[in-house]
Amino acid sequence: MRKVLHTALIAASLGLFAASTLNAQVNLIAIGSLTESKAGVYADLSGLDGVLENGAPANLLGGLGSGFAWAGDNTFLGLPDRGPNAVVFDALVDNTVTYIPRFHTIKMDLDKNKGAGLPFTLTPKLKDTTLLYSSNPLVYGTGAALAVGPGAPEQNKRNKFYFSGRSDNFDATRNSGNPRDARLDTESIRISNNGNRVFISDEYGPFVYEFDRWSGERTQAFKLPDNLFVTNLQPIGNDEISGNTADAPPTKVWKGWPSRRTGRHWSA
Repeated sequence: MRKVLHTALIAASLGLFAASTLNAQVNLIAIGSLTESKAGVYADLSGLDGVLENGAPANLLGGLGSGFAWAGDNTFLGLPDRGPNAVVFDALVDNTVTYIPRFHTIKMDLDKNKGAGLPFTLTPKLKDTTLLYSSNPLVYGTGAALAVGPGAPEQNKRNKFYFSGRSDNFDATRNSGNPRDARLDTESIRISNNGNRVFISDEYGPFVYEFDRWSGERTQAFKLPDNLFVTNLQPIGNDEISGNTADAPPTKVWKGWPSRRTGRHWSA
């Protein structure tokens, strides 16, 4: 969660590499860029409008490389980080905003290059953007004494509570392993064997969550070792780091609620 995602980022470079054997030299065969979608230049397909607290568009097509996963054939899933926070607007929340975590479905066509340069041309195309949410209520910050408003995304509705990159979206009475905390700093993504679920890790908890690939609903949270959690949660990253020892105290296993859509229980 300490990484900065630049709001000025205008392109995500996508490279493909090939090697004939395990020990062979890896060679760059193509480079492509993804800067737009059918929604417009630097716009993703989330369908969001308006701007975030720092003035960045809510549908900003920014970084894609926090996590990257192959989804079969020429399809890949790209995972942004916790959202644009390079613009200084409120240091009390580490300049984070109510950016809704998401992943992008990208088609990448590879064609033989008939001209000079690399042997192939790569044409990425954004096909879909999936927002991540819980069907059960999440904990959001009030923004009190932090010079910002509440941390809940305005797109929330009944049975759909979106995660957020805002650093104050946590329950200070619980440790960082609380699966109801809304803050999510996505770092990596993998796809289930049947292709219907995605597994996404987070740096805030840390967490490993399972989401429905097609809707973005969280369907399960996995229990991680207790010593990975911290007890002194703070909206400023450096304060949170300095306020916790290397070993967090033991925590109880959280039993969650069933997903209203799938009926599945999850625990963390």
